[in-house]
Amino acid sequence: MLILVLAGCASRPAPVEAPPFSDAAAANFTALENVRLVDGLGGPPQSSQTVLLADDRIAAIFATGSAPVPRGAKRIDLEGQTVLPGLINGHVHLTPNPDREKALAAMLKNGVVVVRDLGGNVGMLSALNSAKGPLPEIVFSANMFGEGFLIDARVERASRPFPPGEAPWMKLVTPGTDLAAAMKEVEDAGAKGIKIYASLDAAEMARVTAAAQEGGLKVWVHSVIFPASAADAVSAGADQLIHAKGLVSVGASDIPDTFAEGTGTWTPQLEFETIDPGSEKFVQLFAQMRSKGIALEPALIADGDVQMRLRPLAPWQTAQRDWACAITGEASRAGVTITAGTDFFGQPGLLFDELERLQACGLSPMEVIEAATLNNARVMGIEGDYGSIEAGKRADLLVVSGDPLEDAAALRNTVMVIQSGDVAFDARSAVDSQ
Repeated sequence: MLILVLAGCASRPAPVEAPPFSDAAAANFTALENVRLVDGLGGPPQSSQTVLLADDRIAAIFATGSAPVPRGAKRIDLEGQTVLPGLINGHVHLTPNPDREKALAAMLKNGVVVVRDLGGNVGMLSALNSAKGPLPEIVFSANMFGEGFLIDARVERASRPFPPGEAPWMKLVTPGTDLAAAMKEVEDAGAKGIKIYASLDAAEMARVTAAAQEGGLKVWVHSVIFPASAADAVSAGADQLIHAKGLVSVGASDIPDTFAEGTGTWTPQLEFETIDPGSEKFVQLFAQMRSKGIALEPALIADGDVQMRLRPLAPWQTAQRDWACAITGEASRAGVTITAGTDFFGQPGLLFDELERLQACGLSPMEVIEAATLNNARVMGIEGDYGSIEAGKRADLLVVSGDPLEDAAALRNTVMVIQSGDVAFDARSAVDSQ
């Protein structure tokens, strides 16, 4: 049994017990020495630490020199560098990307060790989790929606080889749908949760939410479901709302029934400048979200930042972009858990853009790190393995230069990426295990 030795951590939570080793000397040990540790748990950074890895797990964390390193361990001196949990991108769409494997490999080089695909073809993408080269782990969702969304071209593409709306991961919901059976199909397909997308009213959305959670699945919901609103999703007890911009639906009485109408005509006509993000209806919404543990994924760069690189935004798009930023700041200050996702096709640098945008909208650098690590892990139900640096968790780590607690932009300064205890990328030597 490997004995954990922790130094200088009296005020920190007790670590998860490391898994037993029948023969400690036989384990594949790596010691990351002299690192500045940001463990993702919200505490202050710790200098001159050693993170000891055994096979694919974190075995121990201790002040460098305060405990022996196992004989024969690979020792990597990272003095002056900061080690963090591997990053998690909570919102990608890989199905439309023909170069998805290449995109995933590039994301891993940036320290992204997990992505959540929200509404793709699970049958098509699941093979990527057993690909030969090192890639981020993919967490899958199943989409659920009403008849008004069936005409969307994405339904046919993501349903293949099933007819549109009949795939276990792309499911049309009607009043006659056996939801318990549908959730069993979702689980059997390998999805960890469902994404409630569009064209469900408040009552039907609540029925779907309850069935999913009874089946042990997470529930991730668009913040406006057309015709249901963000307030309806919170009342139903969803695990997460997606898109800060959709919070504008709170208190609205004219929400259309379909996604096409909602995004095509309703949203562009909204006068975002007149909607106060600090008004009482949002104060109440955030209090409910906080009390129920409902997270918010703002997906800020998807609502203007990327588009404006290609062409000027329409006035309403600029107003929406600014409002989404303001409401994200209000939610964070109200104690709502914020998570990070890009809502794009796997472009490797976009997560950094999203994190810097979150900081600009009011999150502290530590809160930004938590949004892309432990908060994302918890909302996906994978916090037992990912999201923080603790003994017993997976050895998926990011090493950067600079101080990401001063500025989230330092997260771009990738020095090394560790996946499953192995060095997947080392910028110091430009040697890549791929």
